[in-house]
Amino acid sequence: MKHKGYNNVVSSNGNSTAQKFKYNGVELEESLGLNLYEMEFRNYDPAIGRFNGIDPVTHHSQGTSVAFDNNPIYWADPSGADAESLINDIWNNSGSGKTTWTNNNDGTFSGSNGATAEDEDHITNPSKKELETIANDLNGIYKNKYGKSPFSVEKQTRKRKVKVKDGGWFGDDEYKEEEYEVYVLKGSIGFDWDKDKYTKALYEIINSTEDITVDIIGDKGKIYNRMKYSTGRGHLSDFGGGSTDSKNRISLSNALSIYSSSNSSQWTIGGVALHELLFHISPNKNLNEGANVLRSYYNIKTGKDHGRGRRINNKIKNQK
Repeated sequence: MKHKGYNNVVSSNGNSTAQKFKYNGVELEESLGLNLYEMEFRNYDPAIGRFNGIDPVTHHSQGTSVAFDNNPIYWADPSGADAESLINDIWNNSGSGKTTWTNNNDGTFSGSNGATAEDEDHITNPSKKELETIANDLNGIYKNKYGKSPFSVEKQTRKRKVKVKDGGWFGDDEYKEEEYEVYVLKGSIGFDWDKDKYTKALYEIINSTEDITVDIIGDKGKIYNRMKYSTGRGHLSDFGGGSTDSKNRISLSNALSIYSSSNSSQWTIGGVALHELLFHISPNKNLNEGANVLRSYYNIKTGKDHGRGRRINNKIKNQK
């Protein structure tokens, strides 16, 4: 839809040029002379409620040009990739009985039962290119196993408090709120995350309130060289290309291969990411098994068997 009266305002520099940013802050694509809004993944025509392009994440038996799964009241599709709903998060966290939800005006909602709902995902990376590499590799693994490619990447703008003045012994510290951008791994709501214990555990991580940064680092770069057990031979040689550095951070070597169904003899970006997330980060007790059980299940390279380690993130709760 187009809202006359506040879309076509003059620009902030005082001239008569109309602003290119329309409904929902999306830029109007003027070069084609059509009524198209330029979303992150494809163009959207609000006059007919359809995208001009193939949906990279199609579900609910919808057509590939459908917008908002044919329900713009219930669903949102901010990137043009995947419809999503805050209502789902509120429903899943309401529990039994009556729960009243209050808008905190920061992207989160507080329930009278003490629960919180938010429109964020929590496997992150500051680099869009890096996270797209991880998402594409995971899609290859999932496509081979489940016949689906449920992962995409989205940019989110968040807020955080930053200390601007130290109050010392007797004063109060002063803080200001600032916005920052981060890229997040999206798991399609059209995918059946109840398929098995591994998909359930990954869903729990994606939808938890704990950010898990999955970073791609130089195989022999500065971060690797600062690691406790590095030998100088490289991250791939020393750690198999993956290390869980803390309960909220994973490092992947840039020397890892890209997944294909025929290269199960090599470590890949997505395969190692799955191992680190599910075996070393997830608190799901159903995964208390040898490291190679998960690897064999997804037909990815096996290696030395080992324990889950001491960096399991117990703040990640079962969401389903």
